[in-house]
Amino acid sequence: MIKRSEGNKKMPTLIKNDLNKRIFKNTAQYNESIRRVRSNIRSKNLNRGRMRPRDPDEAEVLSRFERKSNYEY
Repeated sequence: MIKRSEGNKKMPTLIKNDLNKRIFKNTAQYNESIRRVRSNIRSKNLNRGRMRPRDPDEAEVLSRFERKSNYEY
């Protein structure tokens, strides 16, 4: 982490390398919990998506966005 000053305050600034280290550390630390949650999702067949119907206004707003998620469960 790099300390940068802004005005009279020292502000910690994260760099990409710091974020990557935290991600790998947290993934390793919580790997068992992640595995249990994924297993629970699969067992309940929750991968099928949205459960409640969209109201017309929400559908209009959401139709403007592209779906870019490639999550693996």
